Amino acid sequence: MQLDPAGGIPLYLQIVDQFRAARLSGRYRPGDRIPPVRELALALRINPNTVAKAYRQLQAEGVLESRPGGGNFIASTPETALAAERQQRLHELLVSLLAETDSLHIPREQVLNALQYEIKQGEQQ
Repeated sequence: MQLDPAGGIPLYLQIVDQFRAARLSGRYRPGDRIPPVRELALALRINPNTVAKAYRQLQAEGVLESRPGGGNFIASTPETALAAERQQRLHELLVSLLAETDSLHIPREQVLNALQYEIKQGEQQ
């Protein structure tokens, strides 16, 4: 996990986003134990309260479940909910991409052509 202290996004939200992405990608599966607060804080060289805040948010969202004396684990989530989250994440990425390319005055048709080209390149690998 890597954080960008100068990125303008609070560190705890960066942690939240990275755990969400790891769960959606399958890197973390339901029942997987995540690092304890102090361990992750030490590895990231940040205040443990920042990690604890991220974990509380993830628990409130149902991404994590806490087991007294056992730590924090990735919660079980129905595949339909994960599919909906993936679709939402795709939407957010596309909106961000289009906002960036619009600000650079890149025509949408050029963006579409570039995206199609990259998809074809990925299929050939």
